[in-house]
Amino acid sequence: MRGRLYRVRRYPGMRPARDADDVVWGELYRLHHPAKTFHILDAYEGEHEYRRELRLATRESGRPVPVWAYVYRFALPAHRRLAGEWK
Repeated sequence: MRGRLYRVRRYPGMRPARDADDVVWGELYRLHHPAKTFHILDAYEGEHEYRRELRLATRESGRPVPVWAYVYRFALPAHRRLAGEWK
């Protein structure tokens, strides 16, 4: 998915991409009860730090797929940027 990954504190935060090389790797999950799951996830991620957005991800096969992703709301310093994958 296009984006930039940063270390916020002891957890990651994705910010919007700034150029074509900005890619974040992750996992896709199919939700059996999306409304119930998002109610819990939205409360956990908080309204203040993260915003849930409908984004376009690309599967390993190259096929694009719409996904919900939590995007960190605030700018972060360059030294906190990660190489695209949280470890």
